[in-house]
Amino acid sequence: MTVFPLAASAGSTKGCPDREDDPSRGSWPEGLQPGQGDPVILELDSVEANLARLKELGYEVFTSIDSLHSHVRRRNEEAVGPVR
Repeated sequence: MTVFPLAASAGSTKGCPDREDDPSRGSWPEGLQPGQGDPVILELDSVEANLARLKELGYEVFTSIDSLHSHVRRRNEEAVGPVR
């Protein structure tokens, strides 16, 4: 059984294209769990970001914390079934 936790922090900005130390972005360049899934970016400043380029680079891009949480919940349910 694999569960994909979402850390309380926004993730690491290390290795993010363009704005490595930007506090409006969190990233998981190795996937939410290293080696599982595509790289993930939480981009809270979607006006300034080049979302198309990030997707082109292979990142799953989320522009709100809620959308990222929903993605994590969906992955968890796929892995272990609905959480009650």
